[in-house]
Amino acid sequence: MNLAAYRKLISAKRYARLSATLARAKAEEMALSWTRLKPLEKLVLFKLMDAEPALALYQALPFEEKYFLLLGHPTDSVAPMIEGLSPGVRRLFCRKPSGFYDRMLKLLVGAEIQLPLSYDRN
Repeated sequence: MNLAAYRKLISAKRYARLSATLARAKAEEMALSWTRLKPLEKLVLFKLMDAEPALALYQALPFEEKYFLLLGHPTDSVAPMIEGLSPGVRRLFCRKPSGFYDRMLKLLVGAEIQLPLSYDRN
């Protein structure tokens, strides 16, 4: 993972190019350097990744990093980075499919969770 290149693209707000670069990245390599990133950089990179590579990266991360990304799931978490961008570029940050958050949660706790949760009152 080329941290300097990612940081340069983030600071230049070249998110479409960064997204294309991330499409070629390997989750295992990213996981090795992940903790050297700043918190907002982590959120930007994760949000710009396609769903399956993002989940592969997520699985390779330690619990603390998974928890951080789970808390940062709402698009508001990158508001300072997307403020003033065109709607097309902002959409790059909102590409995760329905159920993605639930998959992240299941991976975090390490067990299958049946949603919605219910119980018998008897």
